[in-house]
Amino acid sequence: MAKLYLAGVLLSLAAAAALTLYSMGRRDQIKDVDDANKDALDAAVWAELGRQQCVAVGGVWDFAASECEGSQ
Repeated sequence: MAKLYLAGVLLSLAAAAALTLYSMGRRDQIKDVDDANKDALDAAVWAELGRQQCVAVGGVWDFAASECEGSQ
């Protein structure tokens, strides 16, 4: 009976450790995705600002090259 109880306790501890490690990895992955999304949003905002400035000075925005063409 004591061996069965001990086996149950050890199994519970192993399951708790596995769930803890899984949740820690999941948090790290969520943080990585959030960081990548923030970087992409920042790049999009800067690209739009550059396009607006290009058009404001009479240039033509080259979307393929991400640069202003024809402005002096």
